[in-house]
Parts: sequence; structure tokens; C-alpha cells
Amino acid sequence: MTNPLDFTQRRPRPAHLWRHERDHEGSGEPRDLSVPIVALHRFAAALASVLVSLSASQVWAQETADLPGPDQVKLERTLTFLNSQDSLTYHPLIKANLVLFRAVVGGEETCALLDTGASNSIVGLALSERLGLDRVASLGDAKTLGEGIPVDATSSVRIEVPGQFVLDGQVLTTAMPDLECAPGLKLGFTLGRDTLEDLSVFVDNPNNRIAFLPVGGFDPGDARHLRLDWEDGETDVQVDGKDVRVLVDTGLNIPLLVGQSVFDDFFAEKEAFTPEPMNTAGGKVIEARGAKGVRLGIAGVVEVTVNAASYPDSASGMSILLGNPIFGVNPVVFEAGRDAIFLLPAVD
Repeated sequence: MTNPLDFTQRRPRPAHLWRHERDHEGSGEPRDLSVPIVALHRFAAALASVLVSLSASQVWAQETADLPGPDQVKLERTLTFLNSQDSLTYHPLIKANLVLFRAVVGGEETCALLDTGASNSIVGLALSERLGLDRVASLGDAKTLGEGIPVDATSSVRIEVPGQFVLDGQVLTTAMPDLECAPGLKLGFTLGRDTLEDLSVFVDNPNNRIAFLPVGGFDPGDARHLRLDWEDGETDVQVDGKDVRVLVDTGLNIPLLVGQSVFDDFFAEKEAFTPEPMNTAGGKVIEARGAKGVRLGIAGVVEVTVNAASYPDSASGMSILLGNPIFGVNPVVFEAGRDAIFLLPAVD
């Protein structure tokens, strides 16, 4: 079979090898999601975090107070591939500035998000309740911008990305934002790093499609690419010439999000601007600061210019998050099981 990552027979764009033409303030051609969504996936038990309304989390906390804790439950599930290298098929992306696609959870079609910033995959609370899933364990509070968000483990459910894979078993559940990915289709599932450890994910942004294979399935081999070392969701980049460790968060539709405690250290001399408010946990709206013209170096080879926004420091130690706009134009392979991200050249 022809290697879908082999660009040796295709003509690269003459202007530059790597294309990064999206408007990073969210007003470009791809459909925006109205306001920046902060998917700061921080979890006290190193699980995951999503967005939630405060009223929902308060009611839910009362309902789950008597469930067993995380030390009493081990999630069990199986992963079955429907795709193969010999007969590779692709699944369409929903055109937006995040990696959104359709999935079927418990027989109900929903919108799914590829979220490398989340350590675990999550089924939305509203969807799990519609499906009648039992909550079998309380796993503590997620932390996002200081808000505590209760997370539970559920009874087993079948999750299918058509033509790609089926995930059967227990999942985590918490409330999600009321995000409509397409008319009549709301966000109900996030695919986090626990599942990505067993997947090779090819996000073919130029052709608006995605494909999943077992680990190593999309090895670029001799095809032109840049490799980023990617361990526990983190990688090294250069921000205005400084080497920094960042969390790669494809669930974030801002190119660069920086904690307030280090924002001024990096960007005191930059031109300031006011980004759109960020919707966060608890229905909170955060007024952020922004800095224009930030130089971002990737793999020591590629440098792009982006805008950065600040956010209130969370309980975790990660100060800088690298959002999906950095990866949302070129073809890219996410290989969590091999601790690597492969950036591929843009082609005509």
C-alpha cells in the first residue's frame, strides 16, 4: 500500500516548507467556536479535566458523595481496530479550529474531540445520563483554573469511531461545555492520552480527515518530517529564544496559553492586546491579557509567530500550553505510545 505520509512524489509549496497561515485569534477561514475554550486538563488524581457549569457540579457532588473512591476501582476496557494499513480508510473532521469528529457512544451519535491535554478519555455527563450509565466510583475533583470538578467512573459503554476503532468498557464522566460542533451535534466525548497510548493518529488537516491505527501504524519512515519528543503530554519548544517545557493540548483553540506568574517574564516588552474572554469551569468568564508577535520555535528548525494569552495559574506545575492552532494546518501524526509527534510538510 502507498504510504499516506510519503510526500516525496508531491511538490512542496514553493514559499516555505511548513505552512502556518491560520489566523491565531480565531477569526480565520475555518469555522471558529465563538470564544476561546480553555481545556486546561488538570486533575488532582492525574486523571483529566473538562469544562463544567458550577451549578451542575454542585448538584453532582451531592449525588456522588457515597460512591467508592479511585483506589477501589480499576477501569477495564478493550480496544478493537476497524482500520488497517492494507485497507486504510479515513474519517471526516468537522471543520473547526479543534480536532472534532463524529463518534457513536452507546448507540448515540455525538461530537468527539481529540484532546492531548487530557490524561483520560471522558464521556460527557449529559450523554452518560441519557444512556443510563451507572456511576460506579467517585474519582475526586478535577482542577481547572482553581475550580473543583467531580469526576466519576461509569459502567461499561461501547464507543465507536466509524471505520476506525471500537472502545468497549468503563469510562470517566463529568460535565462538559454546551458546545455545538455542528448543527444538532454537541460535544459528548473527549479522546484523551490514556486511549491515545494505544493509537497512532494521523490528522490530515489539509484534507480535513483523520485516521487511527495501532501504535506505529503511521510511521513516516523516510518521508520528510520533523519529530517532536512527546512524553506524558509534554514537549520542548523555544518561546522568544528561551527553551521551555510545554503541555501539548489539542483541546485548546488558542496557540499559546501562559500562566500569569510567568507571562510578564516572557512578554513584558511585547505589544499588548485584549483577547476574547475565556469560558472556563464554573461558568466563569476570565478576562485575559494578550501579547502579540511571540516567536515560537519547534524542533529547533521551524519558527512561527503567534499571539499568546494569559490564564490564572492552576494547581499543576505546567505554566505554558501549546494549543491546536500550532498543529491545525499541516498533516500531523500523534504517537503517544512512542512518545512522538511527527509534523509533516504542507503540500499543494
